[in-house]
Amino acid sequence: MRGEVLRRELIAIGLSLLAAFLLGALVFQHVPASGRCWDATGVFGPVGTVARCSLVVSVGIPGAVLIALGFLVMALRMFGTLSSESDAPEWGILFAGAVVLVPVAIGLAIGGEPVDNTLTGLWGSFTAYYMRKALGSAGAWILFVLGVSALTVGTLRWNPIRVLLGPMQRRTKRVSAPSSASGLT
Repeated sequence: MRGEVLRRELIAIGLSLLAAFLLGALVFQHVPASGRCWDATGVFGPVGTVARCSLVVSVGIPGAVLIALGFLVMALRMFGTLSSESDAPEWGILFAGAVVLVPVAIGLAIGGEPVDNTLTGLWGSFTAYYMRKALGSAGAWILFVLGVSALTVGTLRWNPIRVLLGPMQRRTKRVSAPSSASGLT
């Protein structure tokens, strides 16, 4: 039992420091003028620049921040700071889904054109562009809402569509008893 607690603490420490490193690299590390990540001399060194470049190019700055926050939330759960009850939402799946969906939402919001954008990254730009090409603007947003709904139902047990439509109330049909004055005896 003691080995399991030690292992859990070490993983939590590693995840929290990884989150701090990634957030720091996103905020303070800049790509050198040469454009080569290994030429970086900032406080997070070349590894921080490569991590920043990789995350921003793939999922954009918002997605990269969500990845770092996801590591932090997982660390807090392992430390016991956040509830880890069996009915708690699946935080890892929730953050992974958000990392997938947020760049797409930004890509759809800015028009879905395949441009080099630090807000969407390649993933958001590529996905938004082809969703709009295949489904049109309205269809792409409907597919996006489907993705968000599936994510929230699967992890939080919450349905955003039901919030919009309101709770369903069953209407009971009144069945009246036959009257004795019907003339049948």
